[in-house]
Amino acid sequence: MIHWVIVAMPVMWGDFMEDASSFDRVKRIIADRIARHYYAIGIVTLAHLLGDWDGYLIRMDSLLNWCKRKDIAVKTYKEIAAQLFDTPQNAYTNIFRL
Repeated sequence: MIHWVIVAMPVMWGDFMEDASSFDRVKRIIADRIARHYYAIGIVTLAHLLGDWDGYLIRMDSLLNWCKRKDIAVKTYKEIAAQLFDTPQNAYTNIFRL
């Protein structure tokens, strides 16, 4: 199962900003990351909101529905951190336990 992580805090990295990007652009980025077997990191700062609040909510609803249809797990930063740091890793078997 592939993961898309929602980061709702100011950070300086990520693959896309779903609050400042179109639905098609974010969908393309997530699909590309999945094809490469990478995590996709999304950042929400609401500093550069594309359109209005209702438009943002509609885009997020569409994106989450698309992820659900494609069986793409959506996790929070806290969930991924727990998975990385609270789960024993075996370098001979796995690096990131999904």
